[in-house]
Amino acid sequence: SQGAQFTTISPVHEVTRAELQLAHTEQFISDIHYKSSMIAQAAEMYMLRFVPSSFLQSALVTPFKWHTSGTVLAAHMALKYGWAINLGGGFHHASSARAQGFCFFADITMAIQYLWKYVDEDLNFMIIDLDAHQGNGYELDKFIMSLRQKKKVYVLDAYNKDIYPMDEMAQNFINTKVELLPNTSDDEYLKQINESIGKALKEFSPSLIIYNAGSDILNGDPLGGLNITEQGLFERDRVVFNFAKNYGIPIVMLT
Repeated sequence: SQGAQFTTISPVHEVTRAELQLAHTEQFISDIHYKSSMIAQAAEMYMLRFVPSSFLQSALVTPFKWHTSGTVLAAHMALKYGWAINLGGGFHHASSARAQGFCFFADITMAIQYLWKYVDEDLNFMIIDLDAHQGNGYELDKFIMSLRQKKKVYVLDAYNKDIYPMDEMAQNFINTKVELLPNTSDDEYLKQINESIGKALKEFSPSLIIYNAGSDILNGDPLGGLNITEQGLFERDRVVFNFAKNYGIPIVMLT
């Protein structure tokens, strides 16, 4: 609205080791800091394995740490104030023991574990992942959660079924799965998104919606394989935020 107020805030530090430990194994934390091969795998640029790790830390790992810290901060702010957007994050292919698909840290899992530990262990989370790719990272993290925690995380994942990562193991931990055909266009896409979110919110009552809003659904994206216009993308985001508003649920958007 015309009178809306927006405040820009930034993390005061990159994600800490203690925060990394909420989502990652000790072996992973060590490898991502000292092994060029791990960083090369995450970046999908295998020649980087021959680059000194110290250089890759400053060029790649540290920026991703700031993005990850932004996700944790934005999730906390959304819970407190109703909504927040992190201009970054959404690293949905990273899991507790693996970095892949341009995703270095499991920021979605980390935000959930952070809020359980420092705010309220009874919080319920709904992940709405509308990136063109399946979010297999946090789905695999859900697999290793306790039964109690599993029940507190609901996953809605809409993705092009014919592209990376096609992770069948991870798909077992999706509550509402929307498998899109290649070249899906606006009308069909928005119909499926509307229906699936409506269904999900009838099945589960979240304390916070974590919305991974990938823009790789746009037509012409070399990796997404869908056929969504800019107007379709804007409408998608409006639909998600309207659901959150109408149900009175705080929402954090990752971009």
